[in-house]
Amino acid sequence: MIEQLAAEVRAAWSTISPGGTPPERLHIAKWGLESAPVAESPLVLFVFAPGALAPVAMAKAARVPAADASLAREFELLQMAHAQLPEPLARAVPRPLATGEWNERRYFVATIVPGRVLADLALATLQRRDAALRAALDWALEMAAATAKAPITLAEWIPWVRDPEAALAELGAGADLLRALAPRLQNVWERASPAAVSHGDFFAGNVLFDDDDRCTGVVDWSLASERGPIAHDGLTCEFSLGVAALRGGRSWDSNKRDRAAALPCFETARRHLRERGVDCDAGSDARIASLLGAILRDERLAPGRHRTRATQFALLAIELRSR
Repeated sequence: MIEQLAAEVRAAWSTISPGGTPPERLHIAKWGLESAPVAESPLVLFVFAPGALAPVAMAKAARVPAADASLAREFELLQMAHAQLPEPLARAVPRPLATGEWNERRYFVATIVPGRVLADLALATLQRRDAALRAALDWALEMAAATAKAPITLAEWIPWVRDPEAALAELGAGADLLRALAPRLQNVWERASPAAVSHGDFFAGNVLFDDDDRCTGVVDWSLASERGPIAHDGLTCEFSLGVAALRGGRSWDSNKRDRAAALPCFETARRHLRERGVDCDAGSDARIASLLGAILRDERLAPGRHRTRATQFALLAIELRSR
């Protein structure tokens, strides 16, 4: 596989380094979350030119058959993003270079986008990095403005789910949660929202920044949509603080939710969305729809995220108690 990936990178060198000559040798290093279940953790490889400290390309390869479709879909979504985003925004998205199979497993190769992630997603830390989060949210809002689509309902966005209440129960939603959701579910499910290209898993861990907290890259497009609710990316970023707290064994409640929502970056994003006719205040239909969308889309497109699903149910319960 190493030789095949190196050949793919050399063949795409004019895209990676316009005007440059592809090196005869390339070095490839493996990276991966060894503690994660293999079904949800593709093998990630970085490709280096001789003597270079930064990689020139990356590859994702499926470890198990169940991951093949996800990688094929992500490659197509990267193509879609580059076809629809204006150039200033598209520069932040890895450019897909090649895709294929090795030992009957799917892989793809893409360019590297520069930058570093925010390593600590705790609320106290991100309160000090509001400028970085604002830059990320500005990028998402600009993408939504540049790729506006016809309005979409949750029923259209998640067409494989015919009975959302039954689907949620099957995924482990408790009886109390379902009772609280029942009076609002039909309206949330059928209510149309302004739509655009959506990243689908937009949070600080999938955004890259430079030393001045400018957004330089947006990675991991496996949950993206060509047409999704415009509020979903900003809300996913906000909800990620609660997800990180609960997954880390820390508490999260409506007070901490309100502290997160009060960060200037999120207040600014909500104001922009309100101007587009979308209410994202506490307990709003948009917030409930975003959580339902994440839970039900993850199960189909990124199965195996059981720990994250439990936190999403907890966040949904908080929103339902807010109105």
